[in-house]
Amino acid sequence: MLLRPLLLIPAIFFATHLPACAQAKSCKVVDLMPAYWSAVESSKTETPAQKVLTFRHALNLDHTDLYSATGIGFASTTDLDLAILTSMASVQRHDAAIHGIATRLRDELPAHMAAFQRTFPDFRCNFTIYLAPSLGKLDGAGRIVDGHPALVFGVDNISEEFSDSGLNLSVFLDHEIFHRYHEQVAGFSDDKGDQEQIGRALWAEGLATYISMKMNPPATLQDALFIPSDLIARAQPLLPSLIAQLEPKLDQADPELFHRFFSYHHYDTGVPSRSGYYIGALAAARMAEGNSMLDMAHMDGVVIQRRLPQILRELGAPAIPGEDGSKSKARTK
Repeated sequence: MLLRPLLLIPAIFFATHLPACAQAKSCKVVDLMPAYWSAVESSKTETPAQKVLTFRHALNLDHTDLYSATGIGFASTTDLDLAILTSMASVQRHDAAIHGIATRLRDELPAHMAAFQRTFPDFRCNFTIYLAPSLGKLDGAGRIVDGHPALVFGVDNISEEFSDSGLNLSVFLDHEIFHRYHEQVAGFSDDKGDQEQIGRALWAEGLATYISMKMNPPATLQDALFIPSDLIARAQPLLPSLIAQLEPKLDQADPELFHRFFSYHHYDTGVPSRSGYYIGALAAARMAEGNSMLDMAHMDGVVIQRRLPQILRELGAPAIPGEDGSKSKARTK
């Protein structure tokens, strides 16, 4: 069953902000942050069990799978309840920053959607956008919510990453919006998370990173990669070994490998955090030679399955010394 936004807050529509051609089907925004703040305030004197019930009631969780494994990503009720308590205990230390990001999202999303549609005229804003506390799970992602494609913005996580860091919120929004567009026109998305085939994840995340950089000049590739801020410096020298780990798994779903390459981790795995985004973006930049952004978005799975392994082999090829002592990558035929 779909979330019943009228029980929470009125849904917001972008129809007045989008071109006339898009107004027939425009995105609905379900903003859960006011309900969340109400739950935080009313639960101050409650027991832990009561706090969980207050949160669940305020966000109407009996009528949505937004926080499930296919949504924001909680695999069990126990994990979700613990995250609820952790969030409600700490949120007031960061409430000003979270309120600020929520306001920016509400104010800036309509213009971003309109600008995105000018770049990609066949984009259809026909999915629900959720502004929600992700309880530490994600900053933004395409997900399947109540059986339908959706775009989820974890306002608490975005606040932590963007409020004082100088990271480019415009690049971030275009990255996440592109995931929904990419699913519409070519069937690629981040909806499956760690259950996606490695090759499809590389292309989906790499192209979203590359496109969001190109849409926001003078953003650099590192700007579009966000965190860690030294990702390129750390991953570039390791490209041959990193690609060697990925190549045999391109047509497989491997959650452990996915997290090693696409998650942010503080422990040493020999793989710099989020290296998959960097490798995917390099592949997208190579694929961009002779192709427009629109062309690349429309490349189908057959084309990517054929070309991605070859490009990865080129990117991972050892450098060959030139006559002048310089080094260049060997290209495979």
